[in-house]
Amino acid sequence: MKRNGCNLFFLTMAAMASVAISDGWKSEKTDDGKVSVEYRISSSKDAAGEDMPLIEYNASMVDSASFPDCVSALMDVSNHRKINDDESSETIKTVSETEWIVRYNMKIPWPLPKTDCVLRMTYSRDTLNRSAEFAFVAAPDQAPSAGRKRFSNHRVTYTVRDLGNGKVELRSLAKSSPPFKLPLWMISTNFPDGPADPLRNIVKLAKAGR
Repeated sequence: MKRNGCNLFFLTMAAMASVAISDGWKSEKTDDGKVSVEYRISSSKDAAGEDMPLIEYNASMVDSASFPDCVSALMDVSNHRKINDDESSETIKTVSETEWIVRYNMKIPWPLPKTDCVLRMTYSRDTLNRSAEFAFVAAPDQAPSAGRKRFSNHRVTYTVRDLGNGKVELRSLAKSSPPFKLPLWMISTNFPDGPADPLRNIVKLAKAGR
């Protein structure tokens, strides 16, 4: 099954089986053992005072890939639809050499509503630690409504670190609420692969030279 991270992984949940969840953090690895994921699924109040799902996770993996090619894959916003398995990804506005407003139209399984995500994307480089960071924070007011549900509570950070000898470490850290209600048990079934897939896809793009 393909999965999404405006990663946004929790939008394919409706067709998945039920599993039990708890209020605390859980730790899992993907079947191949390459990606470690820690996650917590709970709820929080939205602006209207309603309980909405709150999804938090961090994921990490080490793989053979070029550090510059991983950075290039993330720098190219047109690649993000492939990383997150979205319908489309585009740059709406260039704020500076290290900041952009981007929009994703997301793949949503029926009967969930059509949804998009507008984000402020920033890039920073840590030469001393041989790492790069891409941060995405919801900026719902930065683009006109396209008649879709839109995320207002979403942030995710991707970090790429050069380990030398042709290896990189990739990490993601996320905290997000979908703009509509979903049963928590549906969300939990997409772990650990939901957060793992974008990291895998970054490596695939890097190896493909894109």
